[in-house]
Amino acid sequence: MVMRLSSIFTRLPTARKLLFMGWVLLAILRGMSYLYEFGVCCKLNLYESGFMKRERLNCCVISIGNITVGGTGKTPTAQKKWSRL
Repeated sequence: MVMRLSSIFTRLPTARKLLFMGWVLLAILRGMSYLYEFGVCCKLNLYESGFMKRERLNCCVISIGNITVGGTGKTPTAQKKWSRL
């Protein structure tokens, strides 16, 4: 069964529909970013108010990279730094 090219193009979403879907996605992601910001602010306020306490460690701590993002090569970097210490 051979489909005609015109019938394939009529099934594709129109530019207007894609534009609308993009705006919907943008609104959802923006809402989620506000929720994340709210959570971070709440956590910082808990530390500043003294409700959550910081712990002091008996060793040096070296922070490498952004903890919330994976797959950026933090583990090999940490292993290389450790071998040089």
